[in-house]
Amino acid sequence: MREMSKAEITEAQQDVFYGQIVFIWARWIIIVSTLFLILRNARSVADIQLPMIPLVLLIAANFFVHGRFVMRRPANAILLTIATTIDFVFITVIILLGAGGSTGIANPFFVLYYPVLLSYSLVFRRRRTLMMASILIIVYLLICLLIPPRVSIANEDEKVLAVRIVMLLVTALLGTMYWRIQRRRRRGDDI
Repeated sequence: MREMSKAEITEAQQDVFYGQIVFIWARWIIIVSTLFLILRNARSVADIQLPMIPLVLLIAANFFVHGRFVMRRPANAILLTIATTIDFVFITVIILLGAGGSTGIANPFFVLYYPVLLSYSLVFRRRRTLMMASILIIVYLLICLLIPPRVSIANEDEKVLAVRIVMLLVTALLGTMYWRIQRRRRRGDDI
């Protein structure tokens, strides 16, 4: 693997600097969406208590990143990658805990993976994004295959799972394509 030139390093830093606002707003969207789904699917106060614990942690983490941005102390690539990983873990925990009334493939919270993956792909290079997407896809696949209700061929769940996995991959690829177009535009290259 070749080393990056000084111009490429500067471009990567600019991508992270300008892209962190995408991260911040994607996380606020996830927080509000999760709160809505938790409240919508709750049948009692007990249904709200357990999912709120990781949500409060996510809110605190987003305040930290948002605060750094407002104070003009931008996050770096490592911090944004850690934040994205925390987001994925948060969503996975919500799916495993059964917020939304069910676990595994029947849990509606899988949709929260998409904005996180898209925001990541809009900031980082294709290789890094595809690595993150691959890890996410493997984890989600394992959840759907191992956590009840498991994928049922009788219910044609394998088709649903295949579409979700393909859409995760497409989300990552479209984000990186857009990232490339914007980078070329900034450079002044022909598109």
